[in-house]
Amino acid sequence: MQTLTVTVKDPATGVERQKVLTVVRSWQASNGQIFLFSDGQYGFKNGAPVRGPEDLDVIADPRQREVADRWWKMKGRRISEEYYAALNKRLAAKAADHNDKAMFAEADLDAATYYRSRRDGDGEWQGPGVWSEYFTSRPDWWGACDEILFKEFRYRRSDLALETPAPVESVAVAGDLEARPADAGEKPADNEEADF
Repeated sequence: MQTLTVTVKDPATGVERQKVLTVVRSWQASNGQIFLFSDGQYGFKNGAPVRGPEDLDVIADPRQREVADRWWKMKGRRISEEYYAALNKRLAAKAADHNDKAMFAEADLDAATYYRSRRDGDGEWQGPGVWSEYFTSRPDWWGACDEILFKEFRYRRSDLALETPAPVESVAVAGDLEARPADAGEKPADNEEADF
């Protein structure tokens, strides 16, 4: 027997902890490594049970493989299903929480409005408008920049005063993104990144 002390990171919480495992036997092949623990369970180095009988293919000896298959049919399937169902439930809860936060951040960016004016300074400010009035998809800078020069237009967030526009040298200039001209009917693609 061999005692392993491994650092295990819970995928759902991200918390690391030390875990002591007693190993009776181990098998290794190019497609993985399987351990037989002192409690009779077959699993991986982190102590997690095998996912399915195909994980036991690492065991080459026919007698040992027969014992492992018998364990899978009697106990292993139930242990594995319970373990991975609980893990998936924790991961889904974490993902749902993260998605809610991301959704609120995305909604804030989508709700940002900008005034638009010709880059050369000739012309009135249009807007304020949401990104869909000017582009086919929301540019990466939308909602993050106070003011930006983008192709032939200057965009300024609507919560800033229009009377004192920033000098041209101090605003960000976007790269090769396509802005929709004021009178264009079709919206061009604009999924490239801007230079900030």
